[in-house]
Amino acid sequence: MKIFKKTATLILAAAVLLCGCSITNDKEEIPETTDTVQESVSSEISAPESTESVPPAPKETREDFIARINDYDSKYFVKKLNDNLLKYFSIIYLNVVNFNNDIDFGTKIKASDLDNMMYLLNYDCPELIHLTGDYMPKYVDEEQQTVSGVRLWFIMDKEFYNTAVKQLDDFITDLQEKVKDQNELQRELYIYDYLFNNTIYNETELYSGSIYGTIINHKGRCEGLCKSFMWCMRKLGNECLCVSGMPKWETTSVYSSHSWNIVKIDGEYYHLDITVDNMNAAEGEHNPPTYGFFNVTDSFVLESRTIEKTYTDLGIPACTDESKNYHIRKGLIIRKTDDIKTAFFNMLRRKFKENSFDNITIKFDDTENYNNVVQNINEYLKEFFAKYSITGYTYTTYCNQLSRTMVLYCDAESLQLQEDSQAVITDEPISDDNIEPVEESTDIPPDEQQEQVDNNEMLPSENWEQQE
Repeated sequence: MKIFKKTATLILAAAVLLCGCSITNDKEEIPETTDTVQESVSSEISAPESTESVPPAPKETREDFIARINDYDSKYFVKKLNDNLLKYFSIIYLNVVNFNNDIDFGTKIKASDLDNMMYLLNYDCPELIHLTGDYMPKYVDEEQQTVSGVRLWFIMDKEFYNTAVKQLDDFITDLQEKVKDQNELQRELYIYDYLFNNTIYNETELYSGSIYGTIINHKGRCEGLCKSFMWCMRKLGNECLCVSGMPKWETTSVYSSHSWNIVKIDGEYYHLDITVDNMNAAEGEHNPPTYGFFNVTDSFVLESRTIEKTYTDLGIPACTDESKNYHIRKGLIIRKTDDIKTAFFNMLRRKFKENSFDNITIKFDDTENYNNVVQNINEYLKEFFAKYSITGYTYTTYCNQLSRTMVLYCDAESLQLQEDSQAVITDEPISDDNIEPVEESTDIPPDEQQEQVDNNEMLPSENWEQQE
């Protein structure tokens, strides 16, 4: 996440010039001005004489504020702002759209309200690709934490911005055509896979926090990935939002916080986090996604991070449904109550029978079972393959401890049958009673059989079969 609040004290003389009013030592409040955004007019210009009284300007309404904000109906958190905050948010938004980075409110507001509005400007408005996320409040009274405006920074000029917008418009037009016959769940997975497989995790690239950097330049950090996913889902008609918070895991990121998505699929809300699968990707590496945070619940996501107070105060939707979770829907989860070996072997048997043994994604709902399989994977595979007289196999596991997921990749071409036997994968469930003893010898030395990679990067993923 890249959103810095520069809290340097603003020179009061400058504030006077910008606001067009005086600030005394008695902390006199700045007088209210009209709510409309307009250019300054010289006081030397006289108003035209009129024999009729001039009626007061009509008071602006919420509808006026909404009219300033592009795609207002898609902005989950902006819609929750009260009329007063929406007024100032719309002033900031309109100035940003017009490439004005020096903004005055004409009155003073709480600094905390400005902070909250800047969160929403950065995370609920992905179309503002020229905005850096950095800002400097214009303090009226730093002790009382009141501000009269804000200064922003841009990373594009208008010409660059217009070119970038055209590229993004072309991308979304192509995306809409490709997924037009898919259901909501399939579209969600398509976008997840596209961003995962086509984005290199990068925290330092200039545009990596924007949808432009992630989608067009294919370099993004968590902020760019979650805003890109949100933007695509919204363009396809799905409600989607970005949230941020503090990770509980150890991180070497230059940014202290982390951002991810909440998406609405078939009437239910789910957390989704592409970055956790992709954050260690490097150019040229191609490892499979684990889908460890694909449509997960509040309870699961809160094991690994907190949620920023800005969002919880406004209210976030409850995510309690599991029916669209990747692993649950595909029957690739091992529960705490399962017999670990039996459940693991039955999963291998089913995938092998389906000829999809080269890429098995498994999720564990408790840490003990996850660690059990990760630590004993070599012995478990020897035991399983011996049952079907298969030797000479090679495999790789990609593990993500944070999401308790594993991708098991077996080289299908290396699976060899013994000359005097034939492997027959039956429908008979495997249990400890019908597992044959295993000899300790193997054709491949143990140190050449297994390569474990913590986390994972980019490999075209398996298709999501349509299930109703």
